[in-house]
Amino acid sequence: MFLSLNKLQNIIPEFVDQRLMPSAPPMIKFVLGGAVPIVLNKVDKLIDQYKPLLDTMGVLDDKNRIDIDKASKFIRNGFDSSGTIPIYGFIIDKNDGEFLINLMEKYKDD
Repeated sequence: MFLSLNKLQNIIPEFVDQRLMPSAPPMIKFVLGGAVPIVLNKVDKLIDQYKPLLDTMGVLDDKNRIDIDKASKFIRNGFDSSGTIPIYGFIIDKNDGEFLINLMEKYKDD
């Protein structure tokens, strides 16, 4: 299963709305609400910035698509090793990782 990088524009707001917004204090909700559209407008630049890392991890195929199976293994192994990841005041855990995997599967290429 593969995911075209342009489909991150669907995944990012859904992840933020479903996993981050519910537990965020009002000020952070305000910031996230303002930041997501800006990030989505710059998603191509962000992808270009992180392509070398994704390539090194073996997550991208030769068509610059995310290999969902490899990305899922990476995410699951990462959470098995770390437990949680603090990011900007949020604690991202294995459940969030599984939610992200499910989103990748939901938006996978046909």
